[in-house]
Amino acid sequence: MALATYSDLKTSIANFLARDDLTSNIDDFIDLTEARLSRELYTRFDHDRVTASTTAGDQYISLPTDYVRLKRLD
Repeated sequence: MALATYSDLKTSIANFLARDDLTSNIDDFIDLTEARLSRELYTRFDHDRVTASTTAGDQYISLPTDYVRLKRLD
């Protein structure tokens, strides 16, 4: 089944579940899955290149407010 629309996705999930008592929860399942994937997946579009200046004697630098994780330090 092609998942061209949100309705197609909901139908596919309902078919996979094969349980009528959970169909009212499908929107919640999709929301929870999107939130988890958002937390766990990083794409190249999530990366930014930044430059930081250091001062002799300081052991810390300020991080950007949207900092998530360090990929590489050159």
